[in-house]
Amino acid sequence: MNKRGPKKVRRVRIGTRLTVEIRDRMMRHSAASGLPERAILENAIEQYLGGTSDHAVLLRRLDQLTAILAEQRREHELLSEMFAVFARFLFSVTPPVSEAGKSAARGLGDTRYAQFMKNVATRLSSGSRLRDDVAISAPSAPPDR
Repeated sequence: MNKRGPKKVRRVRIGTRLTVEIRDRMMRHSAASGLPERAILENAIEQYLGGTSDHAVLLRRLDQLTAILAEQRREHELLSEMFAVFARFLFSVTPPVSEAGKSAARGLGDTRYAQFMKNVATRLSSGSRLRDDVAISAPSAPPDR
């Protein structure tokens, strides 16, 4: 603001042609909102040039979600592969249990499971994650489109 009041914005006149449908929509919007056509056009052009239109914002958000989904996919593949390796190892080293020893084996299994869950809770509360422990040397493939 200067001593004479608010600074006046300098405007230039431009001429363009619109389709009849766009012109009618703009006129209806102007009448309904009480905004002058100039303000509607300036706002639309500003959003388009500034990349702040709803469409541009939505596309940026979709790109972010695509990246998040790609990371989730990598983590899911990691967990699936680790489970398969674990199951293969477990089945190859676990001897059969006799009927007499099944009760003791279940008790030991329950004790080990409780300790396992305690360890998982400790890791989760510390912020430590499995993916941080696993070194993946090959970059993942981009998501299918």
